[in-house]
Amino acid sequence: AGHMSAMILMFIGEFSAPLMNPHLFMEKALEQECCKGLSWLPTLFAYNEQVFSALYLVCRILGSPAAIVYGTYQLLFTKKGRGDVPLWLSISWMPMCWGVQFGSIPWIITCTENLKQGPVLNGGAHGEL
Repeated sequence: AGHMSAMILMFIGEFSAPLMNPHLFMEKALEQECCKGLSWLPTLFAYNEQVFSALYLVCRILGSPAAIVYGTYQLLFTKKGRGDVPLWLSISWMPMCWGVQFGSIPWIITCTENLKQGPVLNGGAHGEL
């Protein structure tokens, strides 16, 4: 019932984590003096950024909204949904689900810009660094 909506959203949100974590790690490494001599790191970062951005956009533009719309409809507008989960609980959950989605808008914008620019092979000089 309602807990599945939250778990589906968590799964979709964490689906890009295996690429996001190395992305953030490499981003910080590129700022450190100790990593400036690693000639392969900027290239790896640039391509990881592209793959991560594409995956993140698929998850946050297609997956999450579809799951949230479906969950909202099922929990608030169907008799079965209202029977399975108390209405007060559904009304509490849905704004949180939508809040997470709207909270990801800055990352959606950043990832869209990253894909438009293509891989930047000068040390990952996109807007985040």
